[in-house]
Amino acid sequence: MSMDAGGDVEGHVKEMEEKSGWSKPRQGRVKVNVDAAVLEGIRVGWGSVGRDEQGKVLWYAVTQQRSEMSVGMAEAVGIWHGLEEAIKEGHQEIDMESDCAVVVGDLQRRAKGRSELHLVYDDIYLLCNSFQNVCFKFTRRKNNKVAHK
Repeated sequence: MSMDAGGDVEGHVKEMEEKSGWSKPRQGRVKVNVDAAVLEGIRVGWGSVGRDEQGKVLWYAVTQQRSEMSVGMAEAVGIWHGLEEAIKEGHQEIDMESDCAVVVGDLQRRAKGRSELHLVYDDIYLLCNSFQNVCFKFTRRKNNKVAHK
């Protein structure tokens, strides 16, 4: 669920950004940072945050469910959730950042296959049609602290 970010959140996000290496997106773009957490055999959770070129939080979302899935699958589903939120918010130009290099690399080269993971990739590719431009980028975990928290 998207939420309007209030002052408390803004201050906390700003503090975490200053301690990390997060960088602002180019003008006219929205940067969406996503992260997943897996508690093996019990629960999976996803966080995403969208920010403008000034670093202002436009929205954030947290989702969790009881499920068993690999970390790679959870990261891919997290990207899917982040894209869904960006669509709801009406963004057209986004930079999607994740700290999962394998998934980001697969999405950058539009990997195809028959695995469950590739089915999620196919859903992501379909969602990308809702935007004018989507750029998938890897970021180090320290730069992804807001989505991680």
